[in-house]
Amino acid sequence: MASQKSAYLRSKVVRHIINAAAYTAPATLYLALYTSDPTTADTGAEISGGSPAYARKSITFGTEANGTVANTNTISVDPPAATVTHWGIRDALTSGNLLYFGSFDIPIVTASGTPLVIAAGDLSITEL
Repeated sequence: MASQKSAYLRSKVVRHIINAAAYTAPATLYLALYTSDPTTADTGAEISGGSPAYARKSITFGTEANGTVANTNTISVDPPAATVTHWGIRDALTSGNLLYFGSFDIPIVTASGTPLVIAAGDLSITEL
């Protein structure tokens, strides 16, 4: 699962590095699931609906090593029936900003009422 940085985060990081504007990292990060590529412009189709209803889940990361970091918590998401192709890391439970995103190695076909589980260590972010 390769990752990319959103245009929003790229701008925040560059402006922070050149002392144009401070960037404060969000206190909590959230995993979002998509049926299309979120793209750097945050234009993907996030899943919605289902029973129980889909909601983003908090995600935690371990220690960075050589520019890569992986999730440390197991995440269980209640999706609707869909084909989930991409994931995103966002800075809010609803709305907010896309930070990083990537695609799953193979699309995941989900069924409403059947949790989609992402094990600890299965999702990683790499700075290129």
